Amino acid sequence: MASEFTWRRLSEQDRNELEKRVSGILEDFGRKLDSVKEKVGEVFVEREDFVRDESPFHRASELDRTKASLVDEEFRKIFFENAPKKKGDCIVAEKGEWI
Repeated sequence: MASEFTWRRLSEQDRNELEKRVSGILEDFGRKLDSVKEKVGEVFVEREDFVRDESPFHRASELDRTKASLVDEEFRKIFFENAPKKKGDCIVAEKGEWI
């Protein structure tokens, strides 16, 4: 069964068969959605602020900001030390290469 899900190049016949199966599944799903009688209303949450501030400095005191800045610098230093390839102030990384 596991071998059924491994990657392999499909022949034209396999591709056509797969397209027919997928099309049938999608059509069946669409018919089932059409048969749903109950309508779902709009769901929303009212908020005072619509944008969340991701900044750690949002409500921090000056002392906290200095401490956070030092932590950021230490993280940056370690991050760059671990990076296999660097170009100036940037890290050069390929997807899946830096493991």
